[in-house]
Amino acid sequence: MVAGELSVLETERFSVVLGATLGRLLGVNVGDTVSVTLPTLAVTPLGVFPRTKQLVVRGFFTVGADLDVKQAYVSLDTARRLFSRAGVDGLQLHFQHSSQSDAASRVLKRHLGPEFRVTDWRATQGSLFTAVRMEKITVATLLLAVVMVAAFNIVSTLTMSVTEKRSDIAVLRIMGLSSGQIMWLFMGQGVVLGGVGTLFGTALGVSLALSISDIVVWAEQLSGTPIFDPRVYYIERLPSLLQWSDVFATGAVAMLLSLMATAYPAWRASKIHPVEVLNHV
Repeated sequence: MVAGELSVLETERFSVVLGATLGRLLGVNVGDTVSVTLPTLAVTPLGVFPRTKQLVVRGFFTVGADLDVKQAYVSLDTARRLFSRAGVDGLQLHFQHSSQSDAASRVLKRHLGPEFRVTDWRATQGSLFTAVRMEKITVATLLLAVVMVAAFNIVSTLTMSVTEKRSDIAVLRIMGLSSGQIMWLFMGQGVVLGGVGTLFGTALGVSLALSISDIVVWAEQLSGTPIFDPRVYYIERLPSLLQWSDVFATGAVAMLLSLMATAYPAWRASKIHPVEVLNHV
């Protein structure tokens, strides 16, 4: 609730709470009235007219989705008087976990019978969650591709370093360093490069994830146009939830690829024969 109280609906008859975006489009504030056209007809001496009723706006709510544009709430008593009917048209059940709705739907269908219709969130919003899941898989694949490109850069950098420092490697071999020590030296260099890049990228990514909503708001204020129009998208802002498990998993994969990328250049450095190199110096 961004204005008013939802409990007022129970105490004041013919009051309504609107979505914040809907209220802004209608140009109404708390205390104003809105005219509601009902799906029933009124027969008068002048003819047949649709029934209308004036409702007093007592508050606004926002959830950051398309509900803010097309949703309004009244009390159950007000709804019964508006539609001239007793009882309710339906019940909505909320579970602690989304996966419980499937089993509950089967149980309700079996006990209520065919005269009742049972619908869960998978039928109404399932396509949205499927699209979100596919987008997460796509983003994870693209992120892995970016990390692999960065690992290839480590390979090319170390390979060029081995080529440029062949004489230095030969001198180190003559001074007593073994092939294994040379290999660990270059692997250590690659791990340091990968570690610095991973730490810098992780810090930058976490900072952007924590402030992306403010950045979007700043960009909207700067440009004067909404980036996410709730009349087009499901959301009017860009929410961000930082999951440290994803951060650690991405960092671990980046470090693993960095370590794997150093294996071939380090192996090439360990196979350099000092006599062959120094003969051409």
